[in-house]
Amino acid sequence: MLPEKVDPKEELYRAIPNKPTLWKEDEGRPTSAIFKDSHGVSVDRDGDRNETEVNKDLFDRLTNLDKEIKAIVKINAGKCTELGANVESDPIENNKFHALILRNKEKPELTKSVIKKLSKNMTVSKLY
Repeated sequence: MLPEKVDPKEELYRAIPNKPTLWKEDEGRPTSAIFKDSHGVSVDRDGDRNETEVNKDLFDRLTNLDKEIKAIVKINAGKCTELGANVESDPIENNKFHALILRNKEKPELTKSVIKKLSKNMTVSKLY
């Protein structure tokens, strides 16, 4: 059973849509725009799945919604906390692994400085 609290050792994965404003081709990484969301940043926690399984689940789920994926990136949950963000488990229908990276529950939108730090600390898990 998946623990309610996100373990700091867990990896968090985010699919990046194939849009030029969300990917820095010259640096091979996402832009900070992937973290700009007033409701918190949607991610999938690993939940004791291996990286290949997480990538497949995320890719399959989103491409079934007709979304074209450029990449799947990841960051460690403990690193998010270290950089000034909180990670909250947020299971949704058809995805018990869903979580949010946010400032706090009252004001979920991340600050610009935290957004930049998170963006620079993401690593590519899978490039399509």
